Amino acid sequence: MLLIGLTASTRNGGVNTYFEQNRDYFDAILRAGALPVLLPLTGDENVLRQALEKVDGVLFTGGADIAPARYGAKLTWSLDISEERDETEMFLMREAVRMKKPLLAICRGIQVMNTALGGTLYQDIEKEVPGTIAHPRSDRPKEPVHEADIVPGTLLHSIMKETRISVNSRHHQAVRDPAPGVTVCCRAEDGIIEGIELPAEAHPFALGVQWHPESLAGRMPQSQSLFDAFIAAATQIKERK
Repeated sequence: MLLIGLTASTRNGGVNTYFEQNRDYFDAILRAGALPVLLPLTGDENVLRQALEKVDGVLFTGGADIAPARYGAKLTWSLDISEERDETEMFLMREAVRMKKPLLAICRGIQVMNTALGGTLYQDIEKEVPGTIAHPRSDRPKEPVHEADIVPGTLLHSIMKETRISVNSRHHQAVRDPAPGVTVCCRAEDGIIEGIELPAEAHPFALGVQWHPESLAGRMPQSQSLFDAFIAAATQIKERK
């Protein structure tokens, strides 16, 4: 069975600090036929490199905001930042790309992907891009709330089989300037970037989406197909070794 590493978030509970993650990610990977394992937050690059060598793919999960300094900006608004998580995931992303390890990046994950590869973010969409739709929809976290347009001919299009889909939305940040070498594969109806990917000649499977397909995958096959395609790519790579 394939092993898929999931990036962790932290929670303080009295005298203890916990590594944890939303069960929806685990369930979506299990349905796709792989075994999810939680990766620790650590600044030890040797540990992280060894972890990457053992897993067959990496799922970069949602969570806290990325420190603006990571993409050369000053802190403008009040953000929820985890420096330890930033340090861990920036290294994991760059190494996963270098190793051509299959990766799926969700919500914060797409922001990590874009930042680690040299792009920038909006620190707060509502404040920086007037006239956009409401993207932080905590009132309906597990329901589609807006439309998104997929670029034909992209990896995302080959998976979703449609050029317009309905997505949920739980973010207030987003890709601003796409990183060099990435392809924008999806935008919300207001133009905000909802998907980026690396071209096939650069990486076998590197896809980031801004919405939360794991929250929809249990009842919407199209959302589950993202995880199925991710695991299928990891399987093909492992079988060729």
